[in-house]
Amino acid sequence: MSLCRCYGHAKRVLSGSIVTSFIALWMVSQMQVMASDLKSTFAENRLTKSDSILVVEILPNGQQVTRFEWQSEKLLIPASLSKLVTTHVALDIWGKDYRFETNFYRDENTLWVKGFGDPFLVSEELEEIAKNLTEFDLKGIRQIAIDSTYFKDVGVPGRSKVVDPYNAPLNAVSANFNTTMLAFVDKQIVSAEPQTPLTPTASRVAKRTRLVEDGDAERVNLVDSSNAASHFGELLMLKLGLDKTTVLTGVKVPDQLDSFYVHKNSRNMATNIRGMMEYSNNFIANQLFLSVSGARGIRDPEDAIDNNEKPGASFRASQTLIRKNLVDTFGWDDFSVLEGAGLSRQNRLSAVQINDLLTSLQQVNYLFKDYSNRGASIRAKTGTLNGVRSFAGYISKGDRSFQFVFNFNRHVPYRHREALLRNLTATL
Repeated sequence: MSLCRCYGHAKRVLSGSIVTSFIALWMVSQMQVMASDLKSTFAENRLTKSDSILVVEILPNGQQVTRFEWQSEKLLIPASLSKLVTTHVALDIWGKDYRFETNFYRDENTLWVKGFGDPFLVSEELEEIAKNLTEFDLKGIRQIAIDSTYFKDVGVPGRSKVVDPYNAPLNAVSANFNTTMLAFVDKQIVSAEPQTPLTPTASRVAKRTRLVEDGDAERVNLVDSSNAASHFGELLMLKLGLDKTTVLTGVKVPDQLDSFYVHKNSRNMATNIRGMMEYSNNFIANQLFLSVSGARGIRDPEDAIDNNEKPGASFRASQTLIRKNLVDTFGWDDFSVLEGAGLSRQNRLSAVQINDLLTSLQQVNYLFKDYSNRGASIRAKTGTLNGVRSFAGYISKGDRSFQFVFNFNRHVPYRHREALLRNLTATL
């Protein structure tokens, strides 16, 4: 190689190195500007010891770089961000395509129904069940018996006694998220949904509503698991057109019976999770949370060990299984998740732990609610309890990607977290 060619080659290499170094310095400078801007953005909010903030950037190689943090390792009440735990565990155990099953049996004049926690048995699904059941001989059926024994306990930690739909009871056999939509028309209570006939149980529950004027409508929960089982049986009876049929609850399918029909829900696990995340549905969340221990056959430690009954689902067993999953997956040590919706004030997660969950769910972030604005694609989940406002999710802006966690365990101004997200998005 001639001296000129060597010199030219060296010059090009040197020029390339200078350009690369310049780009690297420019990127560092931009990151410093961003860090300064983010510090200003959050400083305006006068963060307190009751807050936790974490903003990370996801680099093209998958590495995460912290852009801002405030008490990111402090354990706080996450409210509905607990649903990220439920989502992670549900997908880990069942996968996106899993479909819940409900079994049907016949014993002379009794149609037996045994449920396994399906959260999405809505009226339209009951129509499909009824259509399929009518292909079998149902003559002589005089009783519909509901077996809810798969759930060993339905006492949700943190659940109150209010009749709002977010507070619906759990049951292994449930219809319409254990709620009913009622209306007051011509001085009487009627169903406000044409696909859902008014049942005797719904009529009893209606006495607890505030419907007093024509046109009033309200969705209420069914109060307890016994009502939930009765309501399901009554709806199925009406869908099947069975006259002079009674509904039995608190019973168990005889061991000698084999199911003649197994219904797989038309909605898969991904649909369940999307509904839970989009509408922050506490019922779906805790049906899933409770069902995981049954799916894995984990027995409640307080169950008698000498019985031959297969393990069902209980909160204690699910808590044990889920804690092990989180420790094994993320290496967490100090945290608390007693139920999967965020109703319990004893749930505790840090912003770092919530970010771990976001990272594990990156490939399914389309299941989160869409909050896109200001040219940025945003998928996120909110959390709300009295004195708790949380927010976490994903931001994509241009060719850059971020994850954020806000958690305020104090009273903040109305729509404070949404305003903070807008400011953050504008700064990135």
